[in-house]
Amino acid sequence: MKKFKLLSIGLTSALVLAACGTSAEEEATSLDSGTADKTVTIAASPDGYPQHYQEGDELKGFSVEVAEAVAEEAGYEIEWALSDWSGVVAALQAGKADTAVNFANTPERRESYVYTDNYFYASTGIAVASDDTETNTLEDLYGETVNGVVGSNYAEVLKEYDTENQIGLEFVESMAVAVANIQSGKVKGYVNGYEELTAQIKNRDLDLRMIDETFGEKPVGFPFKDTEENQQIIADFNAALQTLSEDGTLAEISNEYFGVDITQSREAE
Repeated sequence: MKKFKLLSIGLTSALVLAACGTSAEEEATSLDSGTADKTVTIAASPDGYPQHYQEGDELKGFSVEVAEAVAEEAGYEIEWALSDWSGVVAALQAGKADTAVNFANTPERRESYVYTDNYFYASTGIAVASDDTETNTLEDLYGETVNGVVGSNYAEVLKEYDTENQIGLEFVESMAVAVANIQSGKVKGYVNGYEELTAQIKNRDLDLRMIDETFGEKPVGFPFKDTEENQQIIADFNAALQTLSEDGTLAEISNEYFGVDITQSREAE
């Protein structure tokens, strides 16, 4: 049975969910024998469907299944630290979590973290109201405002492409707020991962649609602070990622959640 506890991250409180790959009997045997289990704390938000989301006491999603498969292959147990996305970033910065899921590998972030090999490639997209038939490109959004979630890399990607700041960008705490703002007419759209938004609209009956234009593919790996201990974890995770890529496990998990293989770069094709 999974266990919860509160983890304080500055001003943010996060749930910690122990996702152990061993049974209670195996844990007891390990403790009795004095063997120290290898545990890695991974930060995630519980509302990032279909990447990472919570149903009851169970954490699910593409990035969750990948992390658990990697940890199992590498011989680690996972302790999940759950909070909103700004708390995920804070946990990583403060060392409250060893790493995080769905955390794009960007030049700015590489100044603070060392990444494992990539486990998927994220494109950026924008969702608008389902009855908005006029908005299909970034240029159509000039003079309009869109929402992005605090701490999200996708909003930063939009800034890279909108170099003259012709699209207004306002940050909110969650996707739910962004959706409400679109429906009320407060903003025109919501910027996030294209694959994630597509799955959310399809499977969660959101009254939104995706504009045609996607942009800014970014690689995503597991970020760690650059320490000797973490270098060993990175090496172990990289070996596991290679095995899971070669045997088709990563592609299988991707197809389960997205219907396509996002573990390979489309820009390299």
